[in-house]
Amino acid sequence: MSNEYNYHEALQSVERTFVILELLAKNSQGLYLTEISEESGLSSSTVHRLLRSLISLGYVLNRKENSGKYKLSYKLYELGTKYFAGQTFIRAAFPFLEKLSSSTSRSIFLCVPEMFDVISVARTGNWREKATADLPAFRVPMYACSAGIAILSTYDNDRIKKLWDLSKITPFTPYTINTLEQLYLRVETARERGYDVSKDEYRMGVSNIAAAISPQKKIAVGSIQYVYPSSESGESALKSCPPLIKTAEILKDLYDGSL
Repeated sequence: MSNEYNYHEALQSVERTFVILELLAKNSQGLYLTEISEESGLSSSTVHRLLRSLISLGYVLNRKENSGKYKLSYKLYELGTKYFAGQTFIRAAFPFLEKLSSSTSRSIFLCVPEMFDVISVARTGNWREKATADLPAFRVPMYACSAGIAILSTYDNDRIKKLWDLSKITPFTPYTINTLEQLYLRVETARERGYDVSKDEYRMGVSNIAAAISPQKKIAVGSIQYVYPSSESGESALKSCPPLIKTAEILKDLYDGSL
């Protein structure tokens, strides 16, 4: 009984610690202890105890020059950098992403799947572009963006249904896919075209086009996507599709299993 209790207590502490880390990650200027407590729903004493541990480990700072606010140190950045240093495929892909960005004048994202989400792990291009200025990195449900639909187009429908059934479906805009039947239709269209086009489905005013990276024509390990303002004509945006698909073909041959 004691071991079971200790396990539950330890798991709860880990969960609460990550709640605090994620809050601080969203607030780069730092937060006061009372703000962390209010936003996390945790008691001030619990927050203070966990912050002390994070400070002793070097992941959180609390300096007088920061008005007593708590903020993340760069240690998490170092941790992520060490992890990505081993992702040789990302480094190998980057010159091709830059070339694609240069030839299309687009911001290009390299994305990977995680459960029913898609996460951007590399980006190149115009950081000042209005549609992408606040998207240096993102995690988006697969059904809500082209990067995800392109990856899903390499899955069979049974696998798609399992992921759908396990997920909470959120209608981000009036145009977000919200039924499994709609998703099947989009995925089938992406299979036929070799790419997917999304408009206003995750955020109003933002559209994207993506192609899957499928080594040996198997399940995709990722996708490449570019984002553009929905005000741009579809005909203009589609001109970038051939080089996008060509780059995805090149990257599938470069894949070394490191993602």
